[in-house]
Amino acid sequence: MNLTMPSKAKRVRFVTCAACCCLAVVTLLSCATLSPADGEQESGFYYGYGSGASPAEAADAARRDLISNALTASAGLAGRTARVEVGADAVKAFDLPKLRPIAEDTSGGLTTVVYRIKAKEWDKREQARQAAIRTDVVQKLAALETNAGLPLTDRLGQAVELFDRLERSGLAELLTESGPGSPLVSSRIESFCRGLTAGLSIEASPIGGFIAAGAEIAITVRTRDGRPAGSVPLVVEWTARGAEPSSSVVKTGSDGRAAFACPAAQPFRNRSVRLDVATDLARSTPGVAGLLGDAAKTEARYFHLDDIDGYFGAEVLVPGGSFTAGALPRDMRATRREAPRAAETLAVFIDVYPVTNALYEMFLDDTGATTFPEFWDNPDYNEPGQPVVGVSFEDANRFAAWLSARLGVEKRLPTEDEWEKAARGGQDVIYPWGDQGPADGVRANYSGNGRFSATSPVGSFEAGRNAFGLSDMAGNVWQWTSTPLAAGTGLPRRIVKGGSWMDGPTDLRISNRRDVDPSKGYVDVGFRLVREASND
Repeated sequence: MNLTMPSKAKRVRFVTCAACCCLAVVTLLSCATLSPADGEQESGFYYGYGSGASPAEAADAARRDLISNALTASAGLAGRTARVEVGADAVKAFDLPKLRPIAEDTSGGLTTVVYRIKAKEWDKREQARQAAIRTDVVQKLAALETNAGLPLTDRLGQAVELFDRLERSGLAELLTESGPGSPLVSSRIESFCRGLTAGLSIEASPIGGFIAAGAEIAITVRTRDGRPAGSVPLVVEWTARGAEPSSSVVKTGSDGRAAFACPAAQPFRNRSVRLDVATDLARSTPGVAGLLGDAAKTEARYFHLDDIDGYFGAEVLVPGGSFTAGALPRDMRATRREAPRAAETLAVFIDVYPVTNALYEMFLDDTGATTFPEFWDNPDYNEPGQPVVGVSFEDANRFAAWLSARLGVEKRLPTEDEWEKAARGGQDVIYPWGDQGPADGVRANYSGNGRFSATSPVGSFEAGRNAFGLSDMAGNVWQWTSTPLAAGTGLPRRIVKGGSWMDGPTDLRISNRRDVDPSKGYVDVGFRLVREASND
């Protein structure tokens, strides 16, 4: 038998071509044949970061992407018929059902359908698919951009759905608005979503001030153009130094308004409370986190009226008129600097108690203070109910200005005469409670009182109240007045009244007076405030 054998060169070419074909088929099938494991593995690398997708959604997106890559790779085999293996679930996703399957395998629980598709046909189908998606997405996005009457969350949610569609189709980073060089459709969606939230404004009323537990706070959310933003979820968080935060989620109505009840005072007792209100759009709209810029947010400070055990807000009326200031004739312990003098005062309301650490802390927190009174961190003097010490004359004035702004009435330091008339309680007495000294240890906090070795919580000596009901007018802390010792160069020394925990009983007499440097804070000097009755 005469057999024609191929030449050595022909055999080499044949083997080389066969090897190349086998390699191409193996390479193609390795990227085109899919299993659930492929999708899960791929999703771990590319689809699990910041998308908000569930594991199943991420795996599905990965499978779709792998299919697209396989088809694209097949189309690259120009002049050849592409043989691509894809799962039956992917056929619908890529508009392939019209193709005629040439094989089907259901082994292992995975249905694999083998299709033949030419590169030219694939390109045509892919171009048509992209064009259809582009037209639909751009039209719907344009409608969202102009439909300001639709609730913000609905607009945002629909925009996210459009973005997700691009992600699922594998076109988020490919599909442009009009052609090569134009912006990505996905970028336009991202800008739209950021614009919706960037223009939001949140207002809380009252903006700040003293409110009672349970009081209703009104919150208003508006869009960039001032329209009410309805159905916007908000996170309302109350925080205070030294207390666990409290938070709730509320949603605005069609008018862009929501109401929130001020929480109970107990968790925030004796603390300045900050209210933060921020949009909760990232949690309420799946997949939106990566599309939004900074969330709209507002911040205000509120203070519970009942946070400080009644020591704030209590005040009494001291009638105006003339009286004799200074020492009484029968006070044998008086000095020449306490000589009687004619005085006249206006009617004022005076605080029942000296300003406490709790109230002063509110001032520090609200003003963002970076410096604190001397002894502020000393445990002997920093309990909330103790009178604040270590504050200078100017510190006391700054506090009064802040409190005046918060309350809407003018509060100030009393003059020496106003303080002294208030301390007498409308009577001619040596001490606020009468002529008897405080040596019994139950009327005032003085050196050797037997109960306290530092400042005491205000109101600790009920027996020491005067006829007006004022507490701590004698002992505990000296109290700043606005009265200068004398005019002179620089800031004149100021008169303080009342005596302190460091002084003996004699120093607690109403007429006693001491002058100190107003630029300094002292461990035994605090203050209380008055407001003129005419401003009531």
